[in-house]
Amino acid sequence: MSDEKTLFESEQQLPVAAVARRLREVADGLEAGALQFGDHAATPSSTVKFEEEYSAETTDEGTTFEVELELKWNSPAANGKADRGARNATKASGVAGKFELFQDVGDKFRFHLKAGNGQIIASSQAYTTKAAAQNGIQSVRTNAPTGRIDDQT
Repeated sequence: MSDEKTLFESEQQLPVAAVARRLREVADGLEAGALQFGDHAATPSSTVKFEEEYSAETTDEGTTFEVELELKWNSPAANGKADRGARNATKASGVAGKFELFQDVGDKFRFHLKAGNGQIIASSQAYTTKAAAQNGIQSVRTNAPTGRIDDQT
């Protein structure tokens, strides 16, 4: 019996440098034996099936290029049941942070960036729309990894 479910999926329009950073994170995690996808941790086996595909689609509007990278590995079954790590969504303890989007008492949208231990490490300004707050989150994701520290003490 097969039981497949998507545990994490992300599709974003990002600058090339941000995509390269994410690919490096995945490569580093693969080598370390601990991958992180949103709130989900994955432990690959020592042998991983790797598939690459590069394609081009030409229409009247131009050519669209696509690169697909796929990693697959098996997690051994225990007592006839699939391993918990392969079957259930698992939260990594203390590993990855998360953005928490909410409405404040004045009906403005805000977000907190929380560390893996749940502590708030950054708070946003107030936004009038949810979409604007989501853009703020994307801006932090894009700019923070390469942001300089301006020590004004």
